[in-house]
Amino acid sequence: MAFFSNWFKPAGIASSVGIYLTQDSLFALDEHRPDQLVQRTLGVDDSPALALLALINAQGWQGRRLHLVLSRHWYQQTQMEKPAMPDEELPQALPWLMRELVSEPVDALLFDYIELPPSPQGLPRIAVYYCARERLAALVKALLPLCDIATIGVDELAMVNLLDPEVRGMLLHKVPGQELTLILSHQHQWQFSRTIRGFQALDDTQAGTDQFVFDNLLLELQRSIDYAVGQLKLNTPNRWYLALPQRVTPAVQTAIGQVFDIRPESLISDNLSPIGLPALGILRAGALEPGSMPRSRIEFYQSSLKPSRERPTPDWLARGALALLLMWGLIFAYGILHNRQLERQNHQLREEVAVGEAELAQLQQELALLNRGQDGSQRQRLEQDIRARQRLLGVLERESFLSYAATLRDLTRIPRQGVALRGITLSGKHMILRGEAARGAAVPAWILGFEQSDSLRDHAFGRLEISQQSGEGWDFTLYSEGVAP
Repeated sequence: MAFFSNWFKPAGIASSVGIYLTQDSLFALDEHRPDQLVQRTLGVDDSPALALLALINAQGWQGRRLHLVLSRHWYQQTQMEKPAMPDEELPQALPWLMRELVSEPVDALLFDYIELPPSPQGLPRIAVYYCARERLAALVKALLPLCDIATIGVDELAMVNLLDPEVRGMLLHKVPGQELTLILSHQHQWQFSRTIRGFQALDDTQAGTDQFVFDNLLLELQRSIDYAVGQLKLNTPNRWYLALPQRVTPAVQTAIGQVFDIRPESLISDNLSPIGLPALGILRAGALEPGSMPRSRIEFYQSSLKPSRERPTPDWLARGALALLLMWGLIFAYGILHNRQLERQNHQLREEVAVGEAELAQLQQELALLNRGQDGSQRQRLEQDIRARQRLLGVLERESFLSYAATLRDLTRIPRQGVALRGITLSGKHMILRGEAARGAAVPAWILGFEQSDSLRDHAFGRLEISQQSGEGWDFTLYSEGVAP
């Protein structure tokens, strides 16, 4: 059973790769080798989609889960008061809310938002991020046959995942070709960021650190902190982080320590430069618990970009084939068991039918015997009736009771259903009729038939004795009182 359970479990989740997309380069980190940054520069005719495909094929990352993070050349951000509507309706309302704030048609953009700390007036606020739909759709279309896309986020939120959530952190991040960025966060929740311009010299690898004048940088840091604490009512950061070129990091740490009496912590190493940190941050995002605020992450890999159904991989095709084989095996086994059960039921039914047929035959025999018994009783009654008539005719011949001829003739013509005469006694004007009947009600019905005969209608049969036999049938005796006057 362990074999089958392993097959029907989802395949072990593919390992992840974080990829940072800048304006002219791709920077990737394999989660199994987080200290080895892979870079691919976009050629003159290269599109980001083609460059991604080339990178994945070159590194053998087919089938991996991709965590894509966008640089600021891909997205924009706008802050606003949070509309008074249910949270589940807000994502669908973002295009309508942003229609006057963007220069492009809202149908051509993708929107998402995070929640911000309340304004100084206590009103809830949100930061809305948006990017071009077609650019991301081209990436998704190119990648899905090869890899699974886990998420598409933005760099400034990905960087927050690298900071200690228990402190109020401030991060200085400098990516070659971009302006210096200051970010404040707490509990992995982005709170505030500011672009500090005029420090592109930090990227100059030819300039010595002793040539930098840090007074302007320290002044901008102080202004940023004053604005965040004084105007936005955020807490003062108690830990600082640096993601700057390694050669200038010690000098910046010393300058900040002399003015602010705090030593910033560097996030870079000999193997990981500031340009690779967003890729590392987006990898860590999937392993982190959500922050204290309801929404702290941006997701541009939305349903409108996802295919209606994912293309099957060879692994899933093999699983599907095995599932079909197992299903047919189960159906076949069920059919065998069901047929055996039907055979047992049929055998039981045949036995019951045989017993029923035997009982039916016995009942038919008993019915035949009963019918023969009833026929014998009827024949016996008829024979008694014939003998009674014969005796009556003999008496008539011997005693020449010709005056009773019409009466006896009419008596024989009256219907006698269920009545059989066993004897007639003639004594002058008196007549006694004896017989038996199958039913007690048959005798009165028979007597009523006397009204149809002139000779019998003149007799007054005023006395009837009737009694039930020990078995079936009734005995009766009918007395007349002579001819009526």
